[in-house]
Amino acid sequence: MTPRRLSFDGGPIGSIAAGPLANLSTVLEFKTYDDADVVMQQGDESDWLGIVLDGVGVVEQQLDPTDATAVEILATVSRGDIIGEMAFVDREPRSATVRARGRLYVARLHRSDFRTVMAADPNTAEVLVGTLLSTLTERLRDADEKQAALYQVGRELGLAGSAEDVGVTILQQLAGMVEGVALGIVAVFDPKQGSRCFPAVSFGLPSTLEGPLDIAPHDEFIQDLRNAPAALNGAADESTFASLRFAGAKWWLATTMVSDVGLVGFVALGSVEDDSPFRSRHEVLMAVVASQAAPAMTRFLA
Repeated sequence: MTPRRLSFDGGPIGSIAAGPLANLSTVLEFKTYDDADVVMQQGDESDWLGIVLDGVGVVEQQLDPTDATAVEILATVSRGDIIGEMAFVDREPRSATVRARGRLYVARLHRSDFRTVMAADPNTAEVLVGTLLSTLTERLRDADEKQAALYQVGRELGLAGSAEDVGVTILQQLAGMVEGVALGIVAVFDPKQGSRCFPAVSFGLPSTLEGPLDIAPHDEFIQDLRNAPAALNGAADESTFASLRFAGAKWWLATTMVSDVGLVGFVALGSVEDDSPFRSRHEVLMAVVASQAAPAMTRFLA
């Protein structure tokens, strides 16, 4: 199930001229955020929800108020997504922080204006309520799915007897969560081989692929993955994924495996579908699974 998104035309700031949001333009408050700006802060009380008009935001949760580095990435949001819906509905403090990744445009809808719309325009209100319910349901579903993935991966990793076993566990868990995945690879930088990159396990790759991959820890591909808040997904013709073009996929979802000793390797799923099957929740799930598997993989590479 993909959460319902609001649709609109026009520029990122200004009139929302088409679709169910047309009648909201007079009550929305338009905001622009620069890279790393806080859109909403965990623990704050507020009476508004946001509609992402353009750009990307990262949803993060502070796990320990005394440790600024103890942050978990929950999701990424983009055009058409609703943010802050939980506090908007239950009137409790914000449960997470949303931070801009690059330039981000958001339209704010305050609770008092929402009540006005409910009374004056039932059709628009119906769309908003339906979208809110869809978003809330999907958030709960994502939380359940992440917990299930953590449990399953933890159990399988406890039984792993080799780096290949760890790779199989990763790919089985991740490939089963997305329809349309045709390729998968778990690759490691082997310290015994001068940190050359070797596939620990893979499926769907060219049968002629043997030996090390032409990928180094300092490559743009690896650096972009390490700088991302979760996994990255995008088209195979983007420069980030140039190192994987040999595989023939149209779309990639990828992340690094990093343990206490440093970079271990990377995980990637590929698709040959015309439209990308990868969503923001898949980015978070892949990052969670790879993070949990990295220490086990390190143990077998030592």
